[in-house]
Amino acid sequence: MGVDPRDAHSWLSGLHDDNTVYVNFNRWKESISETNPMLFEGSVCRSKLETLAHTLGHELVHAVVLNFFPRIDSSSPAYLPDDKHGPIFMFLNKRLFGHTGHASRRMFNID
Repeated sequence: MGVDPRDAHSWLSGLHDDNTVYVNFNRWKESISETNPMLFEGSVCRSKLETLAHTLGHELVHAVVLNFFPRIDSSSPAYLPDDKHGPIFMFLNKRLFGHTGHASRRMFNID
């Protein structure tokens, strides 16, 4: 638990050279419920547990791509170096977890 100095806005963040994964405390303080859900990569999350499951799935896809397909994914014209969500990442993220994007947002802007 802590705050990633490079990415304080993600629920979990990693991709560090030392393999550190941060659980960003400031994000996990937010309320997530039936009446205040999150839309996480196309999936509606109504609890922190659902959000954690989708977030872990997302990060596991990064681990697979970075370990097995790094050159193929990063050499694609669709790959953005600052984004790190290339076509192989997006394909696996959708096939494995049903994610249709790579961002989360509040559904109703309730805080």
